[in-house]
Amino acid sequence: MLTAGDIKKLIAVFATKADLEQIRSEMVTRVEFEERMDYIVSMFDKVFGELKFIREDQIIHGEAHRKIKEELHRINAKIGL
Repeated sequence: MLTAGDIKKLIAVFATKADLEQIRSEMVTRVEFEERMDYIVSMFDKVFGELKFIREDQIIHGEAHRKIKEELHRINAKIGL
């Protein structure tokens, strides 16, 4: 059988109903959670869109450098350098 001391020890270790209600009151609702997740996903979409743009721009820039380099080699070959 549990004594009053045992019950006090259990209360100190385990969460009480009041503790759980306090925790629940601090939690976000499903709607708040979904709104936050929508915001996060939209931010990721923007970041990944920018990343895609940067990668495409680097490809175009690299191709321009390749063409310039080929032209310089062709000019150098004509003038004997």
